[in-house]
Amino acid sequence: MTAAVQRLYANGERDRIVTERFEVIEQVQDCRVLFEQLQSSLSSTWDHYFSEASIYYAQHGDLNVPLRYRTPAGLSLGEWVQTQRSICGGREKYGSLTPQQIERLDSIGMVWETRAEAAWARGLEAAKRYRQIHGDLNVPAGYKDETGFALSNWLKNTKARQRDGALDAKQTAALEELGVVWNAIDARWEHFYAEAAAYWEQNGNLAFPKKYVTDTGVRLGAWLEAIGMEWGGRNERQWQEAYAAAKRYFAQHGDLNIPYDYVTPEGFRLGQWIVRQRMACKGHAGKTLGPERKQLLETIGMDWREEDPWQKHFEEVCAYQKEYGHLMIPASYKTADGCWLNRWFANQRKKLRETPEKLMPEQRQKLFGLLGGGSAGEETGRLHAG
Repeated sequence: MTAAVQRLYANGERDRIVTERFEVIEQVQDCRVLFEQLQSSLSSTWDHYFSEASIYYAQHGDLNVPLRYRTPAGLSLGEWVQTQRSICGGREKYGSLTPQQIERLDSIGMVWETRAEAAWARGLEAAKRYRQIHGDLNVPAGYKDETGFALSNWLKNTKARQRDGALDAKQTAALEELGVVWNAIDARWEHFYAEAAAYWEQNGNLAFPKKYVTDTGVRLGAWLEAIGMEWGGRNERQWQEAYAAAKRYFAQHGDLNIPYDYVTPEGFRLGQWIVRQRMACKGHAGKTLGPERKQLLETIGMDWREEDPWQKHFEEVCAYQKEYGHLMIPASYKTADGCWLNRWFANQRKKLRETPEKLMPEQRQKLFGLLGGGSAGEETGRLHAG
């Protein structure tokens, strides 16, 4: 009986199964003969379906039989072919295929993958090739690969299926291994936010112009404006908050001789902010300090005669050269006021080479002299030539 049930499943005729178990009493010999004949009949039924599949293959050149296709005699050939695939793939509870049956199906062009499985495999391979060439899966809209495969459309549809919960865990993991971004809008926001956080970490504020672009090419100013950042009030509010922190420091210590690496209990880098105010007062790097702000700082003990940080670090570079006989400053070298001298010196050389207008004339001349002498024009030409 079990073999008979399995055969019906294999033939795509599960609707004909009324029950899957009953006992045959040994003494009823006629019944046993009857079921042996039934099993033989079911075996011949598989051969009958195979014959119809052979005819289909001869007419169409493949076995891509539509699921609902019926033969002229009424056989559900599409369901039968799909059932054979499921049995071979272990997705059917009942039924089995002999090696000879598999070989016979192979001989008439059987494709054991379903259409969906074949389409997924092709898309995944195309995604892997794109990732290998471009380093990501940020595929432009309308993109087709060299084989003509519409990878852009495939990824778009696959992401929609993932949102609907139609991708299994294995498929999801395969694409995530390639670095797929399921939600491009969220990923872009996170990227810009990370750039803004890095700027804040380095400078203690977000006081940059609307057209500001980071060193990595991110238009951070335009992004902040697009998400509704209020530029006019924001800069003033941030300055007033920093001034309040400086005022509290003055009330506690009696001066504004704040170490460069000093951070307030709230996490604000007050030492760096004080240095920037002194530089802005002197017009360094294109920054300016209005008279109202200057007066406020003077009321809490700001001494504008403090040593210029740029000059201080420059002298530290000169001292390093004098002591060690070269300018190959280790990356780990840190001054007493918290300046990474190697990084600072590298930035000054980069400014001198690429944006000399960001340096004061006397600063450029001092760097020219330290780096080998010569006039400003000669040294600029040498830097660009190098």
